[in-house]
Amino acid sequence: AEQTVVSGNLKYDIPFRQIGEDERLELRSKFAIPHMASVLVAGSTHRGEEQYLLNSYRELLPSHPELLLALVPRHPERAGEVAALLEQSGLTFRLRSQLASQPEEFSCGQVLLVDTVGELMQFYALSDLVFMGGSLVPTGGHNLLEPASVGVPSVFGPHMTNFREITALVLSFEAGIQIPSPSDLTAACQTL
Repeated sequence: AEQTVVSGNLKYDIPFRQIGEDERLELRSKFAIPHMASVLVAGSTHRGEEQYLLNSYRELLPSHPELLLALVPRHPERAGEVAALLEQSGLTFRLRSQLASQPEEFSCGQVLLVDTVGELMQFYALSDLVFMGGSLVPTGGHNLLEPASVGVPSVFGPHMTNFREITALVLSFEAGIQIPSPSDLTAACQTL
């Protein structure tokens, strides 16, 4: 016992970084995102959540035609499954892995489907709003401090059991909105 030290939750060690406009524009250029687009990043999504996001995205577009969705499944091997949903929805999309061979800029109303790993924090940094995946289905949620660390608000569902303390902090500082059900997703995005 005398050699044991409880260091606390390492998730709190993410440093806050103010993202300057130059860096933000550089990141958007890197991913072929128009500079003037409003970007909704759906980070670490799980099976069952993407359809809700696509429905909400279509509902948001008439009042926010400048909106672009970057969809980042938690497991990139699910990109084919998510691509099939996008095809069924009729939304135009491109894979992140194809941007080098298809470098033309996205149009607002399209979807960037991220099928790579290690870039999620960059997507949070270039975004205007984040939906935190793993929260509309009972998987326990994901770390809300990641988008908060770059000053971006989050919308997240009721299933945040793996991040109770962080969820309470985010809510107490009004850094995000927790919704009780998928039917509340569009309204929460509109609010933010």
